[in-house]
Amino acid sequence: DPSLLERADEAITRALALDPQLAEAWSARGTLAYLRRDAPASLAAFEQSLELDPDYASTWTIRAYQLGLVGRFEEALASANRAVELDPLSAEGFVNVSGAALALGRSEEAMAAARRARQLSPGWPSTQFSEAQAAFVAGDHEASLALLDGLEVPWIGGGVQSLRFRALLALGQVDAARVLLADLSSGEDGYAHAVALAALGDLDAAYERLAAMGPFNEFASLSFQGPDRSLWNPGGNDSRYAEALLRLHAAWGITGADR
Repeated sequence: DPSLLERADEAITRALALDPQLAEAWSARGTLAYLRRDAPASLAAFEQSLELDPDYASTWTIRAYQLGLVGRFEEALASANRAVELDPLSAEGFVNVSGAALALGRSEEAMAAARRARQLSPGWPSTQFSEAQAAFVAGDHEASLALLDGLEVPWIGGGVQSLRFRALLALGQVDAARVLLADLSSGEDGYAHAVALAALGDLDAAYERLAAMGPFNEFASLSFQGPDRSLWNPGGNDSRYAEALLRLHAAWGITGADR
């Protein structure tokens, strides 16, 4: 709701007017910029927050997430690890560790972090999905399917279904996969459908679907640059992948010198 973001902006501005050295207020400014999809402003505000208070765990956590959204996974992992050093009971922090590690191909590290996140917050769907992703990448497709069974994670759209489709496909359960593919093709999440097409090996159709969807949402941003990268760019030199990355980064306010 833009009106709520505007109210938040006013409160942050007032807080900084009262105390420009308040790390929490700078962190809030960074979070607000992230919600407005302005990654450069977001990261600049987080840097200011950490300069004022390098031990403020919340800044390290949301900074890690923002870095992942723009594909800076090495930095994201370092930031997430610092967050859990400062707050070892943060499930969100460990989810960020898992996601960044997964994007960097460090599947064992990703699984360990995902399991820790789920121990800390077993009722939060993101922790279970994080573990399902790590299991899939590690090749344990049956475990991934079991974790995905009945799972609902609203913020990732069709992400659960697309991962389930890929696991079914890997296990040779073609009929069940076909049913899911039909659901994905008629659903609202263009990225989830595009991933399914890419998993089938039809990259032309997958990129067409990608081009037809709107701006990359958060889950698509993380996945396209991270764990799904090899699916979209198997040879490492597909010009369509590079073009899509430019579009993705532009949606987060990154152009030219900001890259």
